[in-house]
Amino acid sequence: MIATDACQPITSIPYPLASKADLDETERLIAATGAGVVTHIADVRDQDTMDAAVTAGIDRFGRLDIICANAGVLSMAPSWQITETQWADLIDINLGGVWRTTKAAVPAMLQAGNGGSVILISSTAHHRGVPNISHYVAAKHGVVGLMKSLATST
Repeated sequence: MIATDACQPITSIPYPLASKADLDETERLIAATGAGVVTHIADVRDQDTMDAAVTAGIDRFGRLDIICANAGVLSMAPSWQITETQWADLIDINLGGVWRTTKAAVPAMLQAGNGGSVILISSTAHHRGVPNISHYVAAKHGVVGLMKSLATST
């Protein structure tokens, strides 16, 4: 398993995010089950760090069989009061991060030729509008569209 997190605060997100200690604890808990794990500090807004995380995992395990892209943060405000920074950060993490995860991992899976599964985590918010989180809803709609496009790619 490859587990990543940016392990840093984001100024537009109004709650504490995971730390390096949290990522280390994730590693410990996974290892305690007997499963192999590679943890990597990687910001889903940065393709180079996502590529490095996938490379580290393939170097350790030899292949990649499942991709689970689950990037998500939340800030709240009426749509017309969301700042440019809040909008950009949330869209770049919640939608762009899922895309960057697939961009880093799908080529390795295809090259190996062993098949596999790609799981993109969205939200029930993609089904309808939700007050005060229009940027979140837009991102989650985008994740579903990305998934549909990936599923039909050749």
